[in-house]
Amino acid sequence: MEARDVLAFHAEDPVRLNALFLKGAVNTPTSVIEPYLVALDNCSTFGELCSTLATVARRLERDTGLVGKGLLMDGIAGSGSHGVKVPVNVVMQVQESEKVSLNTGVEVGNNELGAVATASLRNLFPKPTLQHTEAKFSFGSRTLAAIHAQHMIPITPTIAVGLKAHASQQNMKQFIGCGVGRARLSAIIRADSPLVPGVHEFGVGLEERSIREVGGTASTSVSAFEPLEQNLRLTHTFELDTRDDLVLPTSGVLVRIQQELGGISSPTFMPHTGGDQPKGLPLDKLTVKGAGTPTPGFVKNELWIGGVKNLGAGVVFSTNLRLGLLFSLDGKSCTSIHDRFLLGGPCSLRGTKLFGLGDRDDGNVLGGDAYYAVGASLMSPIPGVNPNVPLRAHTFFNMGGLVANKGGGTVGGILQVFAGQPFDTVKVRLQTQPTPAPGERPRYTGMMDCIRQTQANEGLRGFYKGTLTPLVGVGACVSIQFLVVEYFKRHFSAQNGLGNPLTNAQLYIAGAAGGVANSVVSCPVEHVRTRLQVQSGAAASSTSSMTVYRGPLDCISKIYRSHGLAGLYKGMGVTMIREFQGYGAYFLAYEALVRRSMQKNNCARTDLPTWKIMSFGALGGYAMWSTVYPVDIVKSKLQTDGFSGEGRRYTSTLDVVKKTWHAEGMGGFFKGFGPCILRAAPANAVTFVGFEFAMRLLN
Repeated sequence: MEARDVLAFHAEDPVRLNALFLKGAVNTPTSVIEPYLVALDNCSTFGELCSTLATVARRLERDTGLVGKGLLMDGIAGSGSHGVKVPVNVVMQVQESEKVSLNTGVEVGNNELGAVATASLRNLFPKPTLQHTEAKFSFGSRTLAAIHAQHMIPITPTIAVGLKAHASQQNMKQFIGCGVGRARLSAIIRADSPLVPGVHEFGVGLEERSIREVGGTASTSVSAFEPLEQNLRLTHTFELDTRDDLVLPTSGVLVRIQQELGGISSPTFMPHTGGDQPKGLPLDKLTVKGAGTPTPGFVKNELWIGGVKNLGAGVVFSTNLRLGLLFSLDGKSCTSIHDRFLLGGPCSLRGTKLFGLGDRDDGNVLGGDAYYAVGASLMSPIPGVNPNVPLRAHTFFNMGGLVANKGGGTVGGILQVFAGQPFDTVKVRLQTQPTPAPGERPRYTGMMDCIRQTQANEGLRGFYKGTLTPLVGVGACVSIQFLVVEYFKRHFSAQNGLGNPLTNAQLYIAGAAGGVANSVVSCPVEHVRTRLQVQSGAAASSTSSMTVYRGPLDCISKIYRSHGLAGLYKGMGVTMIREFQGYGAYFLAYEALVRRSMQKNNCARTDLPTWKIMSFGALGGYAMWSTVYPVDIVKSKLQTDGFSGEGRRYTSTLDVVKKTWHAEGMGGFFKGFGPCILRAAPANAVTFVGFEFAMRLLN
C-alpha cells in the first residue's frame, strides 16, 4: 500500500504525538528549532499530524535551512477506533544547508541568453535571531544587467519581515524603441496563510523608472510617457504551491495572486540626451501631457492557476490559466506602457512571437489592460533516454488574448451582486429544500413563504448570506466573461472582414466561451455562497446535518482542509455546462438587441439610452435562465450535498437528475424559478449598464 493510501485509510484515527526526534541538526541551536515544533502538540488525528508535519518541514527549510531528507513514524497500528489516542513517535532526518553559498550558471529562456550568479548567506549568527540574505545577479542579451536581493528575518514560525531591492536595465528597442531602467526598494511582511498552506506577502516600496536611449523607432504612443517616474507601490502576493518539483513536476497545484496599487506620483521632466529624436514627437514635447501634475495611479491584478497530474508510465498532464486586469483609479487616464501586460513568447504563450499579441503603433508594442492565457500540455519519456535526464517529449496547446479597457466588467459585476443576492438566496433555498414525505408540509411552501420565514428568523442579513464571496470574486468573474467575449468578437470581426456584422452563431460562441472561462472562478465562488445561503440562523443546513460555517473564510478553510481543491470545485462539470449554454444565450440575446436598435435608430452604441441598455440586459437574463434553470437546480443540489458518509445523498450529476425526476417529476427541476426570473431583470440590467458606462469612461 502506498503512503498516500495509508494516510487516507488512517486519516481520522485519533493520535497524539509522543516524541519527536530531529536527526542531522548538529549546528542549529535547539532554541531556534523548538518554536517551529509547537504546532505539532495540537494535532488530534493522524491526517492532521501528517499535514502539520509537512508544514513544519517546509517552514524549517525556509527559515532555518534544515532540509528534510526523510520521515519515520511508528505507533499507528491499532487505529484508535474506540476513541483512544494512539501515541506516535516521529523521527525527522534533516540536512543543514551551507551558511554561505555561491552558484553561477547560464539561463536560456523567453528568447534570451544570460549569465547568472546567486549568493546566499544564511544564519551566520543564529542568535539572537535567524536571518537569510539572498542576491541574484544576471546579465543577458535583453536584460543587460539586473540585481535582485532580499534580507528576511523570521519573527515567528509564521511571520517574517525584511527588505527587497531590485534594479535592472533592459534593452527594449526591438519592442518599444528605447531602453528601460527600473529600481525599487520595498519593506515587506511575509505571513503564512491561516486557512490554506500558502503564503501572503505584503510590501510597500518606492520605484523609479526611466526611459533611456530613445531611438528613431520609438512611436509617438511610446515616447509620450514620462522619461522619469518616481512613485509609491503597495503590493500583495499570495502563493500556494504543492508541486513536487519546480522544474519537472509530476503532481500538485500552483495558485498565485498578485495585486498592486501603484503609479501615484508627480512626473519629473528629464531632458532627452543622446539618440535619435523619436518619430512624430518634437523634442520639447518629450514629457507626457500635463507633466508635473500628480498621476491618478492604477490597480493591477493577476491570477495564475495551474495543476499537474501523473497519468502513469511517466506521462504527465498539466494545465494552467492566467488572467490579468489593469485599470486606472480615476477610470479615465491612460495607464503607462510600462505597467501594462505584455503577452506572447515561450514563458507566457508558447508558439507565439515574444510580446507578439495586442495592438501596435508603428511597430511598437503597446501592451494591454487585460489578458487571459490558457494552456495544457503532455510530457512523456523519450524512448532510449535515461529517465533521470531532464529531457522529455512535449505536446502542448495554448490560447490567449490581450485587449485594452476591460475594467467595466468589475463595475457591472459588483452592481449585479447587490441587486440580485436576495433573490438568489430565496432561489437556492427553494431549490435545495428536501422533498417532504407524503402528507408532510415542505419547509417552504413557495417563494413568499421562504421570504417570510427568512425575514422572521434572520432579518435582512439572512437575504445577504454568502455575499462576501461573490463580492470578492465578481470582479474576476464578470471581467473574465466580458474579456473573453470581447476577444472572440474582435476575432470574428477580423475574420468576417470590415463592414460584415457578426452572425448569431458567432455571438453565441463568444458568449459560451466567456461562460466556460468564467466557470474556473464562478464554481468555487458559488459553491461557498450556496453552502452559506442554505444555512438558516444557527441551525444546520436544510439539506443535511453538516456543520454550520461561520462565514466564507471558515467555509473555504474547512472544505479545503478536508477535501482539498477538488472539494472547493465540487460541481465543476455541471457548472461548465450551465455557463456554456447560459452565457451563449445571454450574450447572443443582448448583442442582437443592441445591434437591432442601432440599425433601427441609425445611432452609435454610445448613443443608446440607459433604459434601453437595462431592458436589453434584463431580456438577456431571461434568455439565459429560461434555457439553463434545470441545470442550475442540479448544480445547487450537488454543491449543497454532503461530501461523504450519511450526509451524501447524490453520487454524481446524473444521480441528481435521476433522483429529482423520480421524487418530484418535471416540477422538481423548476423549484425557485419565480425568484430567479425576478432576479434576472434587475441584476442583469445593472450589469450591462455598469459595463457600458465604465467602457465609455475608459474609451
